[in-house]
Amino acid sequence: MRACCSATISFGLVSIPTKAYLTASAETFSFNMITPKGNRVKQQLVDSVTGDVVDRKDTNKGFEHEKDSYLIFKEEELKALEGDRSDLIDVLQFVSGLAIKPEQVERSLYLSPEKNADRSYKLLLQAMRKTGKVAICKWYTRGKDHLVALQPVGDTLMLHQLYYADEVRSFQVPINKNSDPTDKEIELGEKLIAMLSVDTFDHSSHVDQYGERFKAAVVRKQAGETVTVMAQLPAASGALDLAALLMGSMNAVPVPVLAK
Repeated sequence: MRACCSATISFGLVSIPTKAYLTASAETFSFNMITPKGNRVKQQLVDSVTGDVVDRKDTNKGFEHEKDSYLIFKEEELKALEGDRSDLIDVLQFVSGLAIKPEQVERSLYLSPEKNADRSYKLLLQAMRKTGKVAICKWYTRGKDHLVALQPVGDTLMLHQLYYADEVRSFQVPINKNSDPTDKEIELGEKLIAMLSVDTFDHSSHVDQYGERFKAAVVRKQAGETVTVMAQLPAASGALDLAALLMGSMNAVPVPVLAK
């Protein structure tokens, strides 16, 4: 893998230079807008009021503080607001038993020691692993300071870039108080869960079916074939007989074949 950036962990007076690697990247397929003649469409910036075409170099950045009212910021003003660009990961505190919630994480990175930093890297990793601690840090990069958590995962330090508390949205699911399932429906639901349960999660057994279909469609397109339209699934009905649906689901679960 290619490193996406570099960062130095500051642990007291100990500095640990590292490289950061993305933990995952979604496979995406990019498209271009094409005219009926088969040519790419060229996008232009247009004044929303006059309709005049505007050159990008003649534009400014505006912050909409009121409806259709903008405060103009020049590049030098925005540069003046930027903070440290040291790429420093400054350890602020260590926390025991911190459970990092999925909604708190913006992205995750693997950290690998730079040359001659293996010993200090292992020191921090093993000390955190033995004490069961997670490090809360500030990461100063590209003029911004990010809240991050360092967590030992196996023989690797993983960095979780966190949202700040005021960026995480709370949400109360609007459920009808008079829609409680019956005891029979709950029992059937538990039985269905038991039938679909496995001991361990095999990540590699799950395949991106859309991605596989798209790759096959590209091959067919290159061969001059057309892509057939798949039949749409019927829309869900509002009125449900939960017990009947659960029983039907249980009957549809394949029976495992036992080895002789």
